[in-house]
Amino acid sequence: MLSVVLATCNGEKYLAAQLKSLEEQTLLPEELVVFDDCSVDGTVSVLHEFAKNAPFAAEIHENLSPLGAAQNFAAALAAAKGDYIAFCDQDDVWQKDKLRLAMEVMQKTETAAKGEPVAVHTDLTVVDENLQTVQHSLHKSQLLPQNANLTNILAQNPAVGCTMLINKPLKKLMLPMPKEAVMHDFWAAVLAAAAGKLVYVDAPMVLYRQHGKNCIGAARYFSFSSALRLFYAEKNFAVIGAHALQTAALVKRLRENKLVVDCAEECLSALTKSDILKLMKLGYGKRGKLRNFFYYACLYLRREEIAEELNDFMNG
Repeated sequence: MLSVVLATCNGEKYLAAQLKSLEEQTLLPEELVVFDDCSVDGTVSVLHEFAKNAPFAAEIHENLSPLGAAQNFAAALAAAKGDYIAFCDQDDVWQKDKLRLAMEVMQKTETAAKGEPVAVHTDLTVVDENLQTVQHSLHKSQLLPQNANLTNILAQNPAVGCTMLINKPLKKLMLPMPKEAVMHDFWAAVLAAAAGKLVYVDAPMVLYRQHGKNCIGAARYFSFSSALRLFYAEKNFAVIGAHALQTAALVKRLRENKLVVDCAEECLSALTKSDILKLMKLGYGKRGKLRNFFYYACLYLRREEIAEELNDFMNG
């Protein structure tokens, strides 16, 4: 059974286009599970109207209090019944063969890795609010690594959630999703890379709409805005701390499932000890020498606070 999980929040403006692209898939899902995070616009009305004539079951939940994007997706994931689950955002448009292609790659991967957690993700075409192409490839414009190892992924997530298809073993490993998870797709990516397979498909299967209110945007790697972010010390401190805590959450989840992944353990140990040289040797860091310089500099400046947070989390 194939499920699509959709997390919504005040998405009325673009939601209909995304829903239309779901019903036009060459491989239809058997169910759509929607969790709405306390929308105050017409989002829920759009969902119920769609559900009346959808070519698959559509289950709509309305949260009583806001969960935030990551935990809203976690709630939807927990409610999904499928053996395979695709994450869906409210403001994009899927290419017609998106689910079919992802399922073909998933099944080939599972044939070679039976019972392992698997996540399949693809490239995206970045478009403006009117679906006009801005960048033909998000991965190329952001220089995202296509075959990154786990230590790279711990510091920079290459997998965009709206392109992801996961299997049931990965769902089981993901839930319950800890509050230390940076985002549902980042959590899925590190777990898949650590305990199974994270597979990239070099084909843009999603029109990734940029409209100024995205949870996560798509700034080019070489751009004024991306360069400017290097100097936002407070934001960089928060990002690095979040990455470190997610690494600790990963190690704890793996241990709970009697899985020991040496590179994850080594990264956590080096983060706790502020061993920058060891982290560099392991490959933990951002893409690009300049970004890594600022990343490691901020990590060093926050070393005592991060070490305390990691120790508290692992011993708590």
